[in-house]
Amino acid sequence: MRWPSPAMIVALIALFVALSGTSYAVVKLPPNSVGTPQLKSNAVTGPKVKDGSLSASDFAAGGLPTGPKGDPGPTGPQGPIGERGLEGAAGPPGPAGTARAYASVSREGVLDPARSRGVDAVSPRYPGVLPGHYCVELSSAIDGSGAAPVATINSDMSSTFNSGQAGIETMIGDGAPCDILVETYNRSGTNIAYHDQPFFLIIP
Repeated sequence: MRWPSPAMIVALIALFVALSGTSYAVVKLPPNSVGTPQLKSNAVTGPKVKDGSLSASDFAAGGLPTGPKGDPGPTGPQGPIGERGLEGAAGPPGPAGTARAYASVSREGVLDPARSRGVDAVSPRYPGVLPGHYCVELSSAIDGSGAAPVATINSDMSSTFNSGQAGIETMIGDGAPCDILVETYNRSGTNIAYHDQPFFLIIP
C-alpha cells in the first residue's frame, strides 16, 4: 500500500475544514477600542472594581450614606478692631437755667459744690436727736421770700431707702434759724419714719 505524501495530507485537512463550514479566527483588540457602547448593562460588578479606586465624585447625589456630624472646629482668631471714628463737634451751649438756687446734699448733710448754686451751707437740724432734718442756708444774694422750694431724694446715692421722700417743712426766713428746713422720710399710709437720705433742693 502506498501512503499519500505530506503535501497531500495538508491539502486534505484544509479541504475538510472548508467543507465543514466551521471557521476559526484569532482576534486581537486594538488599544482604547472598548468603551461604554461595547459594555452590556450591569456588565461591571463590584468584584471587577479595584478597592479604593473610586472617589465621592464617581457617585450620584445621595448614592453614598452620610456619616455622623463631626465635632465643632476651634474658634477662629478675632478679627481686627476697627478704628474709632472722629469725634463730632461740640453742640451749642444750652440755655441758662432759671432756678435761683439749687443744691445736691449727701445723707450726712455735705453740700456738693459742683452741683450747687446759691446755697452756702447745709447741716443736720437735730444732730443725734432726730434724723432726716436738714437746715439749708441760702447765700445772701438769694431772696428766698415767696419762693416754693422743691426737694427730692437722690436715688443715685441712696442704696438702702430708695422709696423715701423729701419734703419742705417750712420756709423760715434768713437767719431764723434755717432759711429752708428739708425733711427726708418714708411714708406708709399716715405713718412717717424719718431717715437721713441724700437729696436735691431747687428754688425756682
